[in-house]
Amino acid sequence: MSYTETAEPSWRASKRRRTAITLLVLLALLAAAIYYFSTYWKDETSGRTPCPTTSAAVGGLRPATITINVLNATKRNGLAGKTSTTLKGIGFLVATVANDPLKKTIAGTAEIRYGAKGADAAKLVATYVPKSVLVLDKRNTSVVDVVLGEAFTAVAAPTATATSSASTSTCG
Repeated sequence: MSYTETAEPSWRASKRRRTAITLLVLLALLAAAIYYFSTYWKDETSGRTPCPTTSAAVGGLRPATITINVLNATKRNGLAGKTSTTLKGIGFLVATVANDPLKKTIAGTAEIRYGAKGADAAKLVATYVPKSVLVLDKRNTSVVDVVLGEAFTAVAAPTATATSSASTSTCG
């Protein structure tokens, strides 16, 4: 009489294979989800961002000496809030964050509204908001309004061509 030993039943082997494949698929999905959310939550500045210690000067002014109002002239919710946080990080003093009280539609990047006392401050602010338009109004203060338009994407480090005495360093 001969004994034939059989390997474990085939259903056990197939169950182990199924379990292993299921775990691999779940790990792959988890890795894909982590990758997706890590790219989704990146800062909107796309690439290099200005350091909070950026020192740019126009007419002897520094961001820490300028009070600004950040106003949203778009239908994008939270745009003024995000932008004001970035500008505070650079050093600007943010007084007001709101929708544009003039309810003006701005197709471009932004308008920098200022009075005669805030001309140099407006020029410095404009170095952080590329392609913005400077608009002189009749206010008697040096407070500058940054009114964000439809084409606005992000605050940038000031360029050396915008200010002759600008010296900037960028992070990451």
